[in-house]
Amino acid sequence: MGLNISRIRSLVLFSKTPDVYKKELESINNEILETEKRKATLEYQYNMITEFIVSYSRLLYLMISLVFFFSTLPSTVVEYVLFCGPVLLFYILIFGLKKSLRWYFDHEMKRITDKLDQLQFRKSNVLSEVKEKMKFKDARDIIEEYGCLRAQSEGPENQINKIAEFHKRKRGSSVDNVMKYVLNEEKENALICKYCDYHNGLALKEDFNYISFRCCRCLKLNKAKTITVPPVIKSES
Repeated sequence: MGLNISRIRSLVLFSKTPDVYKKELESINNEILETEKRKATLEYQYNMITEFIVSYSRLLYLMISLVFFFSTLPSTVVEYVLFCGPVLLFYILIFGLKKSLRWYFDHEMKRITDKLDQLQFRKSNVLSEVKEKMKFKDARDIIEEYGCLRAQSEGPENQINKIAEFHKRKRGSSVDNVMKYVLNEEKENALICKYCDYHNGLALKEDFNYISFRCCRCLKLNKAKTITVPPVIKSES
């Protein structure tokens, strides 16, 4: 009811009230937060999909090459060309898939970035209008409440990026991890999230029970199974 009265008064006086500015800035801030979250999620999805394709395509490429080589054993030039044909075709398909994914994600990132720029431009215009037309006290309150969004909005994005970088460092080489999984090695040392059952890489056998980690999918903390207590040094009397 109060907001409707403020709108009616602003229409009569041909000027916006503080409530109208707050409503407009709150809507813009919510759009900025949702867009930045979508941007961070898109970056994380692209990194995961690219790593998955690179890992399994290399393993599959090696297996196909070995199967074709030992099944055909080319002895002439024609047989060798026929042997290289499917292998080369598979490489071209993987290369084309990576380029297509890169083009798609670049296009989506550009669209999201343009939308963020437009929202920031709208917000700066509204804040400039607040500084010019509002009283000092009202303008100060509005700017303090809705002006500093960057520090708040960077939280989820930075958290996802930091966890993704930590997850990438912990896993090491992608091919090595795939080979360990195929050969059924070190599965007992896998960091499995107890909330969503997501695989978060492998840990050293001697460190497995003492590692706390945050899941890269649900972002929940998995505490260590064993908590080490530092020894108590007794003072000599």
